[in-house]
Amino acid sequence: MLLQIREFFRLEKIASNQQLARFFHVDLSALEPMLEIWLRRGVLAYAQEQRQVACKSHCARSQCSTSVIYYRYVDPM
Repeated sequence: MLLQIREFFRLEKIASNQQLARFFHVDLSALEPMLEIWLRRGVLAYAQEQRQVACKSHCARSQCSTSVIYYRYVDPM
């Protein structure tokens, strides 16, 4: 899946952690370590600061927010 993530970014250039989780059908907790690998290797960089986004679902939770993190592809050339 690591190579699939790199290829996704090579084509799309910028994406959020939530976009990736939906695209690859994985939980954020499983996706984050793979993104960290690409960050450490210099293939990805943070595209912007983290921000809190209110959940738009209609569940019964009184406090529902999640961090959205945007990543960008760093072209090796």
